[in-house]
Amino acid sequence: MTTKCGEILKRAAIPFEDEPNDALRRLLGLPDEKSRRTPPRVNGAGGSIPPGGAARFDRTKIEETILEIIRERGGWTLIKDPSSGFNIYEEVANRVGVSRELQKRLTPTGENAWRAEVGFARKNLEQRRVIAPTMESGRGVWKLKQKTSK
Repeated sequence: MTTKCGEILKRAAIPFEDEPNDALRRLLGLPDEKSRRTPPRVNGAGGSIPPGGAARFDRTKIEETILEIIRERGGWTLIKDPSSGFNIYEEVANRVGVSRELQKRLTPTGENAWRAEVGFARKNLEQRRVIAPTMESGRGVWKLKQKTSK
């Protein structure tokens, strides 16, 4: 599988729930083998929330929003700032329009699905060297990666 195809598949997958074939069926608009219903097609960046189904978040939009927030806060931010009440997970949710109900939804393994999704988006940004890894920024801090001159 090419890297581009793998990235599209990852963005269409529901973290901790899907197997690769589940995401492929959704992308192709094929029936879900478990429920025998045809899921809505989603674009490569994720998509909508099907009726009665699990949330599918637009990871690209989440990544863009994380970067926007970090830039607005001077190139770095605490995940939670007790003095101001700021919480990056809540701020991203507010800006991309994720309801409180969806923010509280759990995966089948009991993990908070919204926190996991924002975490995956953050990890993608780190892997693309857009934001610094925790070893550089410090625990609880999200920071833009410094550009090095050649």
